[in-house]
Amino acid sequence: MQERWQERIVNRLDRTLGQRLSRFDKRYREFMLGSLRFIDLKGLATAGFSTPELDEVFVDVSLAFREPNQASGGLLAVLPAEVTDRHSIRDFLDRPQPVVLAVIGAPGTLCRAHQGRRRTTPILLYLRDHVTTIASTPDVALPELVRGTLGRYGPDEPDGWFEQRLHDGDCVVLLDGLDEVARPEDRRGVAGWVERHIRQYPKNDYVITSRPQGYLTARIDGAAVLQVRSFTDEQVTRFVQSWYLAIERHSTGATGEDVRLRAESAADDLLRRLNGAPGLYDLTINPLLLTMIATVHRYRGALPGSRVDLYGEICQVMLWRRQEAKKLPIEPNGDKKEALLRGLAFAMMQRQVRDLPRAEIIAEIGPALRRMSRKLTTEEFLADIGSNGLLIERESGLHSFAHQTFQEYFAATHIRAKGLPNVLVDAVDDVWWRETTLLYTARSDADPIVRACLISTSVTALSLAFDCAEQGSELAPELRDRLDDLLASAFASGTDPERRRLIADVLLTRHLRHLIRTSNGGRLCPRPITTYLYQLYQQNTQGPAPEPPAHLESGTQEPITGIHGSDAVAFVHWVDGITDSETVYRLPNLAEINDSALHRVFTAPMPEIPTQSIWLEPYNEHGPPELWTPAGTDHPHLIDAATLASHVRDDIERSTPTVIRLLLLRSIITIRVFALDLDLEDFRARITGNALVHALTRVLHRNTSTATWPAEFAQEFINETGVAKAHYVVSPDALVDKVQSGQQALVNILEPQDGAASLPWAHQVAINLQETALPIFIRQQPLTVDNATAIRLAALCLAAEADAREASQLGNTFREIAAGVTLLERRATGQAVPTETIMLAVT
Repeated sequence: MQERWQERIVNRLDRTLGQRLSRFDKRYREFMLGSLRFIDLKGLATAGFSTPELDEVFVDVSLAFREPNQASGGLLAVLPAEVTDRHSIRDFLDRPQPVVLAVIGAPGTLCRAHQGRRRTTPILLYLRDHVTTIASTPDVALPELVRGTLGRYGPDEPDGWFEQRLHDGDCVVLLDGLDEVARPEDRRGVAGWVERHIRQYPKNDYVITSRPQGYLTARIDGAAVLQVRSFTDEQVTRFVQSWYLAIERHSTGATGEDVRLRAESAADDLLRRLNGAPGLYDLTINPLLLTMIATVHRYRGALPGSRVDLYGEICQVMLWRRQEAKKLPIEPNGDKKEALLRGLAFAMMQRQVRDLPRAEIIAEIGPALRRMSRKLTTEEFLADIGSNGLLIERESGLHSFAHQTFQEYFAATHIRAKGLPNVLVDAVDDVWWRETTLLYTARSDADPIVRACLISTSVTALSLAFDCAEQGSELAPELRDRLDDLLASAFASGTDPERRRLIADVLLTRHLRHLIRTSNGGRLCPRPITTYLYQLYQQNTQGPAPEPPAHLESGTQEPITGIHGSDAVAFVHWVDGITDSETVYRLPNLAEINDSALHRVFTAPMPEIPTQSIWLEPYNEHGPPELWTPAGTDHPHLIDAATLASHVRDDIERSTPTVIRLLLLRSIITIRVFALDLDLEDFRARITGNALVHALTRVLHRNTSTATWPAEFAQEFINETGVAKAHYVVSPDALVDKVQSGQQALVNILEPQDGAASLPWAHQVAINLQETALPIFIRQQPLTVDNATAIRLAALCLAAEADAREASQLGNTFREIAAGVTLLERRATGQAVPTETIMLAVT
């Protein structure tokens, strides 16, 4: 007995020492890290010559607690708004007590495990690789399967190393793809095998991953269920930037600043294109789809022009390419699966529905399935498609495609495969078929469809024709010429008003189709109104031009700027009156501008929106619109004290001949523009504020030379009129009211003149100011440098008059008029760039 025990002890010590001294632990970790180094791109048809490393691009989408039967299995599943918890898997794997986690998610999501401080040995098994062994030998031990995964390329394991680690509770056991075990009975058998090993080695952490549908049929007892969350907008941006940086570094073998700048430019281009295509952006919440989008953008050309290729690749990857790459059974083959879904999508488009009851789907695809496969029942086919996430059970017994884009894409490919273009020709007036038609014409001759659109001449049809031409569809030159002539006729003199209105409606309909949904359920068009559209508005209404008017003449797709608030309101009314729809448009509100859905548009590098200010709907029903200005930019209506003072100095410099005449005469002051030639003593008596007189008197008492007189006089005038008191933010729309209210308020504070038949000097200047300024402020007359000088100096004289009578608020009103005309002059001369633009929201 002693000899036997000695032998056992020696063997145990030998094994223990062998395990500890073998350095297998380090070699095993290196082997595992090497096998998981690169991002998994199995099954992707488009792939570059380099693959990013996982650590370079990984973004932790986070996890949320979820009941298995509440988890959505769709490809684009989004958790309800009330589910707000976000956990990293590391929050669960670094605890003193062992955990069992069932991590479920839509196809294409990934959650990377984190090694905690207590459990340091990762064990990873892809269950699909071991289902046959588990099914035939249910008692097979976990360590045996692990050794099988190492194969001949893995490090040599010391005897009993995995058993000891599992016994000691040093392991994080990752069991991937429970849903990829095809047969339900096999899946339940694998789940039972997992549960037995959890009981056998209870001190370890276990993480089982699955799609929701697969887990529902084979749950793990005692597991906490966590659903993988979708990408947020910020995570989409971070992933795209990291992905492009990794691709550029791998492809060039360099890490310099030029590589970073190229990656940044490419990532910005993709984000800009995605932000301009809401249908594509919807797909980015899924990491796999976002990877495919980035890959197609990088290696196949610009999106969304190649979106047909993208949708085709997505559908192939989800239906069969990824399973094929993983060596999973596929029944029927990929082409037949696509054909079945194409027929189903076409039938749903013809019925004009997004959802179909299960019984009707079975009736629709059953006959076609029986022609393709004798092994697979319709129920099994639906289960397979459901697990892939393309067709989902939205409600009990009610199925739909994961995104309407996939239904429209499959319908378009069915029409192409079966030669049914007349279905689309007959539907050019039906907006329901618009996207399907565009997806069809992206790969097919668009002539019959565009010709039908030109015959119809409805807004819907003509919008579709222009969309086909814009996306680069195959189109006869004469049809393109007809579309170009149709657009040009909108601006031709003598064009029938109804024809011009029709074209305006077409262009507005196309522009306002790009709506995004905000978090409160509202809808907003993130594209500012273009100069082209505003030019049509002006031609239809003969309304006033923006500032400066030359900006409008460009007639481009650039945003219109220099819009007054009243013009923005009038434009919205015109849009509501001209569009043939029940949709009511309005200016957006502050909550919508600050919404995260729009935030990604503003933060992405979009040349369409550099630093534009946006008119918002009034806070109250009868108030003026408010102006939103991007953070970090000056208010577009701001005139600071230094700028106003600079213009006053220029005014005095331009009036040097008059100033010199004043010096020579010493008794006469002439305000040239207002033609007020007054005796100096009379002027002293008539101006209570004495702004000009005080300034002139101080300068004359100094015996100032003629050369320096204008500059010194200008500075004294600036001091007397309070120009340096403050900055001013003045809306051009407010100037008319300020001139009128300022004159009335001035009359109320002026004292009657004893024995004077004429009006007080200040009252007369106010009348002249109004007669000069109002036609300019309502944009009936152009603003020139001379009348800008006249308005500015007169307003500042009146400001000093009001200050002298202790009416400081009235003084500020006149200084605001001086600042306002300075703003208009700076815009007219190109010294300031107007930024006010128009965006529209839906009521």
